[in-house]
Amino acid sequence: MRDDDDIWFDSLAGLRADEPDKAASAARAVRAAILSRRAAEQAPVQGRDASREAQLIERARAEGLLPANRTRTVRRWPAFLAAAAIAAVGVGVALHMRGTSPAFVTRGAASAIVRIRDRNPKQLQQELIRELEEAGVSARGYESFGLPGIDADLPSPLPAGVREILGRHGIAPPADDVLRLEIERAAP
Repeated sequence: MRDDDDIWFDSLAGLRADEPDKAASAARAVRAAILSRRAAEQAPVQGRDASREAQLIERARAEGLLPANRTRTVRRWPAFLAAAAIAAVGVGVALHMRGTSPAFVTRGAASAIVRIRDRNPKQLQQELIRELEEAGVSARGYESFGLPGIDADLPSPLPAGVREILGRHGIAPPADDVLRLEIERAAP
């Protein structure tokens, strides 16, 4: 069996219009009132009349309901300040990005560079590279601040042939198996 609420909601929705119940007749009356009001509110809107709107606006200004017609002044300061702020942020980011350079990776410390002297540093560099490569060591020549140098990864344990080459040129075997050698020009 249906209760009064169900009957009322169904009648309000337009369902079961034949219900003789008191709740149903009240709901049908509310529905009819809502539908008639909705139909009145949906009256067609007439086209816009620009001259009529202008007259109404002038009348409202004359009555003091709207402020007087003022010329609009353009304020450019906020736009300039915003542009300056954006430019400042851009410059700051660019400087920050430029300031963070990647760290240079070096093998060993500067104190691990062995320095020797010779009357002809370039010739000694080439000779040492040739001798080390003949002994099976990969050696690379370089020049740093005008000084010829050699960079080589020595095998561990150090073979006797490599130890003999280093000893013949007065070079102590490095502790970390990385030979960094710079050759300075000896005084004549």
